[in-house]
Amino acid sequence: MNLRLHWIREPDGAVRPVDTLTWAKWYETADRRIARDVVFGVEVNTVFLGLDHQMGFGVRPEDIGRPVLWETMVFRQVNKENRFGRIDRRGVHMFRYASEADALCVHRQVVDELRAGRSIRNFEPTLPPR
Repeated sequence: MNLRLHWIREPDGAVRPVDTLTWAKWYETADRRIARDVVFGVEVNTVFLGLDHQMGFGVRPEDIGRPVLWETMVFRQVNKENRFGRIDRRGVHMFRYASEADALCVHRQVVDELRAGRSIRNFEPTLPPR
């Protein structure tokens, strides 16, 4: 079984597996952020992880066997003491996906929910069928 753990994202958005040293050099300067929004003090970040987080399972049955390389995280900024603010760990939500399109879709859904004043505590993202 050939596991591909390290991935890089090219400037055009294409991703490819690489060896550890190539990945480490890329990671030092890579801008992995895909999207960021702050809505009513809640930060929504979507990033390219660069490491396959599938760990033997996919987000959806059709994602089994595909690398999970994108993540959308949601957390509340409780103050502005430093550049990032303090993170309220009780309010962290994380969604991981096998495609950038899916991650951005969920990012937009979370932002829309927040802008509408709805809680995302029990939020279940809806992705289009493949």
